[in-house]
Amino acid sequence: MGKKLCTAVLGIGALSVCSAGIAQMDVEADPVHHKSEFENKCVRVVRAVFGPHEKSAGFFDAKDVVIVSLTGGPGLKLHFPDGNSVDTPPSKPGQVGWAPAGRIQPENASDTRIEFIVIEPKGCN
Repeated sequence: MGKKLCTAVLGIGALSVCSAGIAQMDVEADPVHHKSEFENKCVRVVRAVFGPHEKSAGFFDAKDVVIVSLTGGPGLKLHFPDGNSVDTPPSKPGQVGWAPAGRIQPENASDTRIEFIVIEPKGCN
């Protein structure tokens, strides 16, 4: 998936990803910024909070997810394992978007706190 798609996918400054790697989810790789709120066989819900100028502890593998912006504000800077990065667009509180699966390291490069909910559909079989 190209970086242009990553920047266009989400108007919320949250997760989107563009390359493969070792599987480790957000909560495992970065528990400081990601907290599991709910999980069952159908869905996983994570709350992400990044203070001003905070960066994820490392890269993690995100699934295809729905993102709900809680605070709105500037977007995140998403770093990729190949050394490239993109800035996601700003969002408004309550804005909802889709982010594709991939490997990222998010960073809040702004002076304001960013909070969002990540909803990972699992399918209910």
